[in-house]
Amino acid sequence: MGKKEDPDEWITNLECLRQCIAECGKTIDDNKLVMHILYHLPTEYDNINDQYLKELDEGKDVDLENLRVGLQRKYDRLVDYGHIEKSNDDRNDKLVKEERALKTGFKKQFKGKCRICGKIGHKGTDCWTLDSNKEK
Repeated sequence: MGKKEDPDEWITNLECLRQCIAECGKTIDDNKLVMHILYHLPTEYDNINDQYLKELDEGKDVDLENLRVGLQRKYDRLVDYGHIEKSNDDRNDKLVKEERALKTGFKKQFKGKCRICGKIGHKGTDCWTLDSNKEK
């Protein structure tokens, strides 16, 4: 799995490959698939990786769906904190920025007057008349 790759999509692709292999007469059980996933995670997922490997060492079974959910949560946190950028197939960067803004929350509204346009409600650094702020 690549650093920027969505773990849910990666696991779905692995399951499709497992199904193709099953059609050829070979089977791959969940434990082998879980081990493959854990051994091929990027370093950003080390804490989750250690947690699941510890469970396996203790003889506990690791559910594939629980692993998927845990990895997806970690991926969402990495995206929210800006440690990785969400890969976007549609190249709709505006949508990704809006998602990030909704997750991080909105700024408290400025009650003063803009030094650039003179309107009330935003600072000069956030003024939408500036070329650098046109996309905001």
